[in-house]
Amino acid sequence: MPRARYHARWASGPAALVGLHLALGGCASDSLAAGSSPGDPPDAGAVTEAGSACSCGPLFPVCSDGQVLAILAAELSARVDVANAVRASLASANALDLAEKIITDDSVLRVQVQGEVRETAIAAAPGGVDRQIATEAQWTIQALATKNPPDLDAAYVDGEVLAHLRALGLIDQLLGPSTHDRRIADLLARVRPLVVQHAQAASQAQSELEGACAGRPG
Repeated sequence: MPRARYHARWASGPAALVGLHLALGGCASDSLAAGSSPGDPPDAGAVTEAGSACSCGPLFPVCSDGQVLAILAAELSARVDVANAVRASLASANALDLAEKIITDDSVLRVQVQGEVRETAIAAAPGGVDRQIATEAQWTIQALATKNPPDLDAAYVDGEVLAHLRALGLIDQLLGPSTHDRRIADLLARVRPLVVQHAQAASQAQSELEGACAGRPG
């Protein structure tokens, strides 16, 4: 769980609350793998097969592949926007390396999402989840703008740890099981390993900034 000092506004709203529950709650059962339930979409198990993701069903429905694309694009844009906003002000090599990795990798993934939109002719369908992700990114940018190093570096890294846990939860338990088109499922399977890498890099940066399992005074 995030430490108490984590800015409460960053973790507010339905997207964050759902994401935290998904990311930290784990899989309740493996019985909802592809083909095990008549309610599953045709390729619901594709991400499980290709990306070693959890096989749980979604907690609430995403009705179309267009909504899946919109949520994925919003998550990638949020991470790039936050990293771009703080990169010039970060003082530690750990935080700066993390920001630059996210900018590079997620910018490439955004281009891939745009390519899938063109190739599949599936238009992104904006909705409440992706709007909230974008809103929370702006809140985060505003909150980080009030900080200076070393607090800025620590707050940025803390936020990325939580954000990537949320992203994994969204992919594993919402977007993947809700996907109908195999090409979108394959895209999620390509995205997921990089999200895992970023989560690991953020956790490592956090440990190096404050020491493994250590807390900073509030």
